[in-house]
Amino acid sequence: MRNDLRSTKAKAATQLAKAVQEKNTTIDRPSLAEAATSVAAEDLSYDPSMQGRKAMTIIGGSAAGNTSAKARKAYAQSVKSTEWPGKRARTGDFLTFSDEDLCGLELPHEDAIVITLRIEDSDVHKIMVDTGSSADIIYWQAFQGMEIPHERLLPVGYPLVSFSGDIVNVKGFIRLPVKAGTYPRESRVTMNFLVVNVPSSYNALLGRPDMIALRSVPSPLHLVIKFPTPRGAGECRTDQLVSRKCYSAELMDYKKLAHALQVHVEDLRDDPKQQRGAPAEDLVQVPLVEENPKRTIQIRSSLAELQKIELVSFLRANADIFAWSAADMPGIPQDVAQHCLNVDPRHRPMRQKKRTFAASR
Repeated sequence: MRNDLRSTKAKAATQLAKAVQEKNTTIDRPSLAEAATSVAAEDLSYDPSMQGRKAMTIIGGSAAGNTSAKARKAYAQSVKSTEWPGKRARTGDFLTFSDEDLCGLELPHEDAIVITLRIEDSDVHKIMVDTGSSADIIYWQAFQGMEIPHERLLPVGYPLVSFSGDIVNVKGFIRLPVKAGTYPRESRVTMNFLVVNVPSSYNALLGRPDMIALRSVPSPLHLVIKFPTPRGAGECRTDQLVSRKCYSAELMDYKKLAHALQVHVEDLRDDPKQQRGAPAEDLVQVPLVEENPKRTIQIRSSLAELQKIELVSFLRANADIFAWSAADMPGIPQDVAQHCLNVDPRHRPMRQKKRTFAASR
């Protein structure tokens, strides 16, 4: 009986000490960002269909974290140490979307947001809003139309990668003032653009960096972006007809490229030329006909003088066997020596319509 009592007291003391220790111990809990990261990682690793799949976007520009690998790594790691944003001055109304924003639109639709912005001193139309792009782009033909001096373009040290993974040729980088919206609800910011020389039906592409600079919120359903201003919510609306025309033109350009024959022209100018074999002995020019010194033949220079005289006399005696033009061949019929097209000269010439063949042909 006494042993059972001692055993019960020992168990109670052990449980009490364990409870006190758990109460005084601080439990390290993961932060909300770390928890979200771990959950996202678990979700991605759980789905086996995601293995080996790539979702291409436009990558590059200033959002990539500068030019060096060290700077890009620091840019990626900087998200781990965030600060609470400071207080901002109230900018007016909230950014809201309602059925009133659908007025004038054909529904349902799948059109892109295409807006107009005041860039530098030009009203640039056909600007596509693309939240999947990490770069803000002005296409070369639009840049030339804006009449901006090319000397203002700065060199670019980072690449721009397209949807297909190809490196896009960047002409340069430029900072330009941009005005969005209409007075009095307008916003003015300075944006960084990459100038690229690729064909496009759009004049520019508004990516994430400039949308963040404008603090804008896009609504694909309402085909509008809205942004705060000191006098209320500003907006840039889409002309649905312009959006569809740009989309159709873009498809036509890619269709032409798909049907174009891929021709590889090999430049043979840099290849070493094959050297013709040189004669074993030196040759001398001997006129075959004294009346025409341009008609010459070549004989060995090492021949003895008597052999040379006999050979030249023999060749000149049989000069009629040499021909320098068709006139020197009177015994050959003209229909054999001359080629003519079987065409009636009374009919005017006709141009055959160009036919486009598939690349496999």
